[in-house]
Amino acid sequence: MPISSTDCGSFRLEWRPSRWEAGLRLVLPPLAAFAFFASALGPALPRAVQFGLAAVAFAWGLWEARRHLARPGEWLTIDAERPPVLHEQWPLLVLHPGGGRSTRVFWPDTLSPAARRALRLAARRPPARPGLPPDWMG
Repeated sequence: MPISSTDCGSFRLEWRPSRWEAGLRLVLPPLAAFAFFASALGPALPRAVQFGLAAVAFAWGLWEARRHLARPGEWLTIDAERPPVLHEQWPLLVLHPGGGRSTRVFWPDTLSPAARRALRLAARRPPARPGLPPDWMG
């Protein structure tokens, strides 16, 4: 079968944790701690409590990032008979496989362009066409 064929059978796709997502998990908790200091509630508490909460937020961010990166990768089998539902919100691809399996998010650093294309073909998602409705005859 040629590579450019749109008739796609079942194939396996590797899902692995994203380093981009782990980086965001490191950035957001310190920003949350800063927002706490800048809020009206921050000055009402003693300095020790403020810094304690900031330290907890930072430690929580480190723990979440490490936990995310420690997740094992897994192989997903995309079945051509039961195509998955694919939502594309740049830069993410969100895959909702059939059969009650969990949702997987593919960041740009987890899929090659060829794998993204294969996933789009497997989902059999026709491109959205702006313009006239399909029943327009004019």
